[in-house]
Amino acid sequence: RAALRDGRSMSLIYRAYTSDDLGAPAHAPHRFKIKGGSVTATQVSVTAGYFDLLDTRWPRKSYNLNEFPGLRYL
Repeated sequence: RAALRDGRSMSLIYRAYTSDDLGAPAHAPHRFKIKGGSVTATQVSVTAGYFDLLDTRWPRKSYNLNEFPGLRYL
């Protein structure tokens, strides 16, 4: 409740299981970024999405001296 109220960054991991094998997930887990939600005494409701386009850096690949030391001599 405090994280939703404060607007902190949270993530949701969804794992799908089949009824005949509950020991391990049937597929790889899906990761979502939680965008909002509500909490009651018996229920939690969240709104989540796959990809947050507005919070991504562009261009995604940044050239820096740690990864590309040759840039120092340009």
